[in-house]
Amino acid sequence: MSKHDDNPGLDLYGLFAEAKSARVPSSERLNARIIADAAALQARPVATRGVPRRNFFSRALEGLGGWPALGGLATAAGAGIYLGFAQPDFLAGGVEIVTDPGFAASSFLPGDNMFFEEG
Repeated sequence: MSKHDDNPGLDLYGLFAEAKSARVPSSERLNARIIADAAALQARPVATRGVPRRNFFSRALEGLGGWPALGGLATAAGAGIYLGFAQPDFLAGGVEIVTDPGFAASSFLPGDNMFFEEG
């Protein structure tokens, strides 16, 4: 606040200076209670064990993303093994095209041959 307030009879700076200079003695009993309350609320050190050693499996599991990621990976591996051994009918045609000795990658896009021809 500035010294030029609307109410010249109210001098806050003088009141603050007066309150700052006044000393109110506190009793020893009050000081002892304050210190006892502060000591009761202070944090005490907790006895902790050392950091547990983690084995290879737990570190690898964390690196993969945890149990949900490992479940997805196991599902994908199981599906791959099934499709590899069972070979359903809908996959047989695609496999025959790729394993045909006369198969050429350019047969899918015949218009792209101009980029691969020499001359």
